[in-house]
Amino acid sequence: MSSYFIADNLQLNRVPEPVDVSRKIKQYGESNLYPQIVHAIKLRSPLTKSAVDLLADFFKGDGFEQNGELILNRYGDTLNDVLSMVANDLAEFRGFGVHFNFNPSGAIVEATRIPFEYVRLGLPDASGISKDCKVSNNWENINYDLNDPNSEEKIKSYPLYDPMNPKITASGSVYYYSDLGRGRYPLCSFDPILDNAQSDAEIQRFEVNNLVNGFHSGTIFKHYGPFEDDRAKDRFLEQINSMTGAKGGNSSMVVTVDEALENASLVEALPANNNDTLFQQTTANIRNRVLQFFNIPGGLFAVSPENSVFTVTELGPSFVYMNLRTKNDRRTLERFFNRFIAAGQIVINSFESDRVAEETTPEAIPEPTPEPPQE
Repeated sequence: MSSYFIADNLQLNRVPEPVDVSRKIKQYGESNLYPQIVHAIKLRSPLTKSAVDLLADFFKGDGFEQNGELILNRYGDTLNDVLSMVANDLAEFRGFGVHFNFNPSGAIVEATRIPFEYVRLGLPDASGISKDCKVSNNWENINYDLNDPNSEEKIKSYPLYDPMNPKITASGSVYYYSDLGRGRYPLCSFDPILDNAQSDAEIQRFEVNNLVNGFHSGTIFKHYGPFEDDRAKDRFLEQINSMTGAKGGNSSMVVTVDEALENASLVEALPANNNDTLFQQTTANIRNRVLQFFNIPGGLFAVSPENSVFTVTELGPSFVYMNLRTKNDRRTLERFFNRFIAAGQIVINSFESDRVAEETTPEAIPEPTPEPPQE
């Protein structure tokens, strides 16, 4: 008799999207804070942040060919400014949001990027598609002012932009892009290696603790007899703690001993674990996994294979590869912006053109020799 494994549906859904009827949204993860959580992890992992920033840099390149300095909104953001912000969101979250305002004839007159982590999709219809979205800078429900009951969570509702039937409202509408398709929340660009990014952050915390503790596992200070009271114990601990930290000393522990142990040593050092090789291997594994997952040439990370020397000649082919690697995402951004403004293509990053520009600066161009006056 054959047996079959029936998977739990919840295990197959990486980011659950339960419905929150009270706020009329689809939650972004079980706690509705998936983008906030992954953003915090990225900020704590230097390797992951560098990889995401590098992707964004190749997404936006050197800006648009046309109208790059055209101001798009009341905040003074130019076309290239909005491109840069949107590219950062796409590189990190695999999605972005832009708010549009219209004139009476339905033409877009203002475009403003909304931080992607602020946007949540509204309740879906029978086909699973949301017609509106909710925007808030406080989905964590943090009370910024305890004396102001209205400062907890302010949610604004906007219709989602439909190019076939744009709704002209006083509040405008929001264009919401997700690389998983309409009506879906995207996974962040480093979702499969979230544990790897977390490990990168935790190693730094361990290093800080080692430094503060003097790179020792610890020291036990034995106090003869019990303390008179808690204040006496606190004074003793203050004296011990003054010797700990990066300036010298190690982590300490205080225990009381009986009279029978009066002749015993009152200070007992705990040997430190030598984990240098383990940390080196773990750090190398994390770095290699980030590079392999993001498909980034080591030269752009200033990382060379072992027993080799990093040279500038590696950068040219690396730029060519990364431009090909990020072409589809640049095309996505180009199609979006060219729907409402003539922007042309994004000028790609070129290592060779940068070198030529540096070599032909005005200071490097010799002044022409004046001709002698004719008699």
